Amino acid sequence: FSITYGGDHTTSIGTLRGLADYGKESGKKCGVIWFDSHGDFNTDKSTKSGNPHGMPLAIVTGDCYPEMMGGSFIHPENVLHIGANALDKAEINRFKESKITLLTMLDLIGGYEKAYQAIMKLRRDCDAVYISFDVDVMHANDAPGTPMFNPTGVRSEAMIAMLQHCVFEQEGLASLIGLDVVEFEQTKDHLDKRTVDFILRLVSLTQGVEYGPYWKHMQQESQGG
Repeated sequence: FSITYGGDHTTSIGTLRGLADYGKESGKKCGVIWFDSHGDFNTDKSTKSGNPHGMPLAIVTGDCYPEMMGGSFIHPENVLHIGANALDKAEINRFKESKITLLTMLDLIGGYEKAYQAIMKLRRDCDAVYISFDVDVMHANDAPGTPMFNPTGVRSEAMIAMLQHCVFEQEGLASLIGLDVVEFEQTKDHLDKRTVDFILRLVSLTQGVEYGPYWKHMQQESQGG
């Protein structure tokens, strides 16, 4: 199981190139669940800013800078993007033309059943699944420690419920084999370190353990608190 902590979401270009290589060499169908408030789906031709951190999903699916993926790509039909609420016009048009499954925050108004169903479908259709998690998908009250303030993001318990659908094991469902966590900014986390707590809870969930009061007590003990 691979766990990677990065800066911005371009971190996932490297990890998902490894996943794409694995799929190509093994013949296995690899899926990606991309949690992000942004599309990350501009190309070198559609971007207005020119910033690479607006392109990683386009890169890993082969739409721009193909040399960065070395000839292996994540197939768009095996990508599920959840939580977007900051798409630009070019990305909206590109998503409409793509086989990527996109669930924006507007799609999730009233509940997360669509997300649960999409996650389960991807797990049924693939042999292995990887999560690429941008902290800015979270509501700012629950995870303020990120450069991009998000007042309309996913609340923590709703995210945990989605993640539980990603990790539980059952015959006929692809296993989760890796996790990226990106866009954490320690200086913006509150004094209670709620963003760190959520990230630890997220990572613990992927490992089949529960992060809770005992872990916090051990952290305090190790720090002499």
